[in-house]
Amino acid sequence: MEHTEEELKRFIDACGVARRIVETMPELPKGIKPRHIHVIDAIVLTRQKKEKVLVSDVSRHLNVTMPSVTRLVSELEEKGVLEKSPDPEDGRNVLLKLTSLGEKYYQHYVREYYQELGRRLEGISCEELLTTVRTIQSAYQSIRKEKVFP
Repeated sequence: MEHTEEELKRFIDACGVARRIVETMPELPKGIKPRHIHVIDAIVLTRQKKEKVLVSDVSRHLNVTMPSVTRLVSELEEKGVLEKSPDPEDGRNVLLKLTSLGEKYYQHYVREYYQELGRRLEGISCEELLTTVRTIQSAYQSIRKEKVFP
């Protein structure tokens, strides 16, 4: 199906609006990146499913390479957001646990943020929201292979 130039312009404009939505997220503390918040969230979600949280669990959850997660985990440890410890059952594994600061960050930058976002999006049905998600993901998959116009 071929799209008109007007439809494509409206799509790109909508992508710009979507970017502005992301910019409404609360400002993070100095030195904390959005990727750090994703790691914190992955630790909490994994901990809800199993007793021990390993670096490999976070890597799998985020679909990110182990070296990338290891770097992020080290940065979070330096900032006092999480603690690493060897697994007593298998010393090759590293266990992760949020500190009270990490729990505070999770509460504010994940739980409270998404609760407020949910309140603000009450007028949009779940079906509309999921259609938007699928459409954006599909469009990205179609476009990302190479630059549209080198």
